[in-house]
Amino acid sequence: MQSPTMDPAPPEQPFVVFEVTGELDLHNQDGFEAEVTRRLAEGSVVIDLSHLEFLSISSLRSLLVCERSATASNRQVVYAGPPRQARRLIEVAGLTEVLRMSATLRDATDQVGRD
Repeated sequence: MQSPTMDPAPPEQPFVVFEVTGELDLHNQDGFEAEVTRRLAEGSVVIDLSHLEFLSISSLRSLLVCERSATASNRQVVYAGPPRQARRLIEVAGLTEVLRMSATLRDATDQVGRD
């Protein structure tokens, strides 16, 4: 995974958008978790996966850690635009009922705060 970029949401919106590019795997998943947890202190987080090239099975744990951190801080994490490989891995792992997923970034930003 390249260094993730963080684009803060406009001040009137209670969330930040976190874009993940490249690969999310054993080598960078701890940094991913730390960054999402840090951003959860500011509000809910929308994680844009549309530029993700690969999601490893070990990184599913990271997605769950982020979900638990969000729940513990009364925030939300919404994953936007996961590519086919990531979506399939999440489905096979049975996490579609646990993780908030949206097909597009716009859908994800609309979903924050509704659930």
